[in-house]
Order: sequence, then C-alpha cells, then structure tokens
Amino acid sequence: MIEKDTLTLICENLSLAKKFSSSLNTEFMGKNLLAFPQVNSTNNLALLLIESSLPPPGTVIIADYQTSGRGQKGNRWYAPYGCCLLFSIILFSPFNLRPITPLLSIITGLSLVETLKIHKITSNIKWPNDIYYKGKKTGGILIESKSRADFYQKLVVGIGINIKPIMWEEKELSHKATTLGLIEKNVREEVLKNFLYVFERNYKLFLQKNFATFKEQWKKSSLTFNKEVEILLPGSSIKGIEKGLNNKLHLVVEEKLTGKNHHINNGKLIYPFDNK
Repeated sequence: MIEKDTLTLICENLSLAKKFSSSLNTEFMGKNLLAFPQVNSTNNLALLLIESSLPPPGTVIIADYQTSGRGQKGNRWYAPYGCCLLFSIILFSPFNLRPITPLLSIITGLSLVETLKIHKITSNIKWPNDIYYKGKKTGGILIESKSRADFYQKLVVGIGINIKPIMWEEKELSHKATTLGLIEKNVREEVLKNFLYVFERNYKLFLQKNFATFKEQWKKSSLTFNKEVEILLPGSSIKGIEKGLNNKLHLVVEEKLTGKNHHINNGKLIYPFDNK
C-alpha cells in the first residue's frame, strides 16, 4: 500500500485542513480553505459557491482528484489521483473583468515560476497560461468569472500542476506533457503554501497596477522571449519575435516582415510552429 502524502491527508481530514490554513503566512489567501478528496472540478465548485453565497476573498478550494478537470476551451486535464496540485482561488475584483483576466493569468504564471524556484525547479511560462518544464507542459491556469448586477465582480483562478511522478494513461500525452517528478511526502503541501504567499504579494501589486516588476520577471520566465512565434487572432495571424510585455502587461510581438510592434491581450501563441 502506497503511503499517503500530507496533502492527501489534508484533503481527507477537516482538522488537518484547518491546521494547514492557519499555518499559512498570508493575510487572506487560503485562510478560508475547503478541501476535498474528490470533486468534478475545483473551478466548477468555486463558481457554484460564488453564485450561492459570499465566500471571503482568497478562499481556496483544493481537491486530491478531479473527475472532470479541464483547461482552456474545455480541454480535458489529465491528473492522476494524488500526483498533482489542483486548486481554485476565489477573488473579488474592483475592475472590469474582461480586460484584466489575461493580465491576471500572467501574474498567476509568474507566481508559479517563482514558487517552483523555491523548490529548485526552473520552469517557464508559455503565454498566456501554460507552465513548461524541460520543454513540455507541466501546468496550466484557467480563469473564469461571474458578475453580479451591483458590479461586485468575482474571479475564479484555477490552477493545475503535475508535481509527482506520473504513469501516463495515454502515450501521446507523454510527448506533450511532463511532471516535475518531485517525490517528497510533503512536497505538494509545501508548493501550495509557498505559492499562496507569493501569489498574494503579487496580487496586491497587481491591484495597485505596479507592473514594472512583472515586466522584468517576464523576460526571465517566458518560454518564447526573443524567439520567433506565431499569434493566432480572429481571422488573422502574426509571425514575429516575442519582445516581452508592455506597460499594460500586453504581449509585444515584433512582426517579422514589417518590424511593426503588435501589442496583444488575447490570442493563441504557437511555438514552435510544427506543434499547431
């Protein structure tokens, strides 16, 4: 019988979940923690929660396993039991949701990269919401929202990251995805704890629109900085060199043919081109 790690125990035991949340070195992130052995999707549960009640900002919903985990555009997220970090954070936004969602995805990705460095892992962000390790996808971010008539707007930041060794269900997945391969008994718990601290700090800077730090972090963290990419837009595409982020945290791509800089807030980044 495989020994359960500390995060599995937290998901199974209410008193351990409360002990974990009280141990967090945060002001509000994760102080209200809802932990489950299994859910269909932590994002689904978070969206239901914000429709039916008013959970405190920074509420975290975590599960050891998801039966219907998903990524962008409804793509299935393969996450074996006890191997991944699967959680959602509920946030309240004073801003219009539509323009800030891509920016918040960048802040979340930078926070993940910074957190993994604490654990001696060098990872990268593939704009706007994928985390890469050794050239393959190891994590993803899915941000969804609900708006009330009084404009008190709510966001759900969903995160999935492959932490422990995984036996891939489909061989094809192993060509595109990977895991960090960490094996320590408390590693998932520690990654979550460190992430919530880093993310809270960055989220406060984000609300203050203090973006300079993020622009510099992006240059070091982007999978494609100063590399040739293709951006797919509705009805068109742009091929060029990724030049980092502008002052609004939009992606800057220098078009290959004209040298013109395009400032992009939404789209799909292709890199390398043969992986469309």
